[in-house]
Parts: sequence; structure tokens; C-alpha cells
Amino acid sequence: TVTGICTCPDNDVLGHWGGTKCERCAYGWTGPRCVTSSTWCKNHDTVELTDTSGYLQVTGEKSYSTNMQCGWLIRAAPGSTIRLTFVWMQTENEYDMTYVWDSPNKDFHRYVARVSGSLNNREYITKTGVLFVYFDSDITNTDKGFFARYQIEMPPSPSPSPSPSPSPSPSPSPSPSPSPSPSPP
Repeated sequence: TVTGICTCPDNDVLGHWGGTKCERCAYGWTGPRCVTSSTWCKNHDTVELTDTSGYLQVTGEKSYSTNMQCGWLIRAAPGSTIRLTFVWMQTENEYDMTYVWDSPNKDFHRYVARVSGSLNNREYITKTGVLFVYFDSDITNTDKGFFARYQIEMPPSPSPSPSPSPSPSPSPSPSPSPSPSPSPP
């Protein structure tokens, strides 16, 4: 530009780029062309998601920061199935943890998954209509993070049952005819 200040492309045609040399996707974007929306870690906070599908990632940077704690709470209709696939994960093994719960509460004694280290295409499923992902990095050593995809499958609608046809009402039974009274003598 005339001012000598360069800016990165930030649109759906050229992509949403960031970094000092436009070398990575800008905050909230992912994919090879940076045109797919993604929910990044919001440090020391939890982001609530209700879209039927989406992407989660710790960061688009080369590595995440130390002492990060962030969550993604995915909510759907009760009884919905939520599939979470870690497309890839690279975290400091056994120190920087990612937890998955089937409730909105962090219960470190009861979780669906507790993962760290390196993995690809690992899937977790909840059927409660809730999925909570929590990332926690310690105070030393970092790595790339993770990139995950989620998909909500709504519970099947109950098929309408045919309304019961009215049962025929029984025909009234004839009332007994009065017995003839005896004639007087």
C-alpha cells in the first residue's frame, strides 16, 4: 500500500489470513485456504456452540501457549447424538490434557475421554445432547494443539401413530318387556 503497511486478505474469496507474513489463518478460520469458520480456544473461558456442525481448534499458531485453559460446550436437543472427531492432536503427552464430557460440568472423576499426545481421527460419541471439550496446558512445554470436527445428529422424530379407530359401540340390548300383569278375578 502507499503507507507501506501491508494487510492480509480477509474475505471469503481470498481467505482470512493472519500473522506477520500472512502465513496462517486469521483467528476463527481454518482450512488450506482459510475460508472455513472454526472456533478457537478462548483462554480462561468456555465458548457455547449450537450449530449442527463445526470445527474446534486450540489455535492456528505454530504452537499453543503455556497455562491455557479453555472449553467448548456443544448443546443440542436432548437425546441428540454428538460426534467429536479429533482430526489430529499434538500436545505435550500426559501434561497438556484434553477432556471430553457428556454433560456441561467438569467432573475429573467421570469423563468420556482424557487424551493427550499425538493421535489422528479419534472419535468420541455422546447421546445426551451435550458435549463439553476442555483443554488444559501446564506451565512448561507446548506443541501444536488439536483440530477437531463435531457433528450433531438430531434424535429421530417419533413417527405419528395412527389414531385408533373408534370401536363400534355395542347395540343396546332390548329392554325386557314388562310381564303381563295378572287380570283381576
